[in-house]
Amino acid sequence: MAMVDRLADRVAIITGGAKGIGFACGSVMARQGAKVVLADIDLAGAQAAAAQLTAAGLQAMAVGCDVRVKAQVEAAMAAAEAWGGGLDILVANAGR
Repeated sequence: MAMVDRLADRVAIITGGAKGIGFACGSVMARQGAKVVLADIDLAGAQAAAAQLTAAGLQAMAVGCDVRVKAQVEAAMAAAEAWGGGLDILVANAGR
C-alpha cells in the first residue's frame, strides 16, 4: 500500500491544528489520504491552515474550538462527523 493511501477513507480531527505540531500532524495525515479537521481556538488561523492544505489538493476543513469548553468540543466533533461521514482519528494536541 502506498503511503499516500494509508489513511484513505479516514477522518481525523486535530485539536490545536492551526499551527505547529498540530498542523504538521494534519498535513501528514492529509497527504496520506485522510480528511482532516483542524480544530483550534484561533479560528482564523485554522481556516488559513485548512486553506493551505486544500490549495495543495488535500481534504481539510477548519472549526473553532476551545477544548476547555465542552459544548465547543461537542460541536467540533459533530461538525467533523457531518463533513467527513464519521470520525476515525483524534489527535489531542491543544494546550500550552
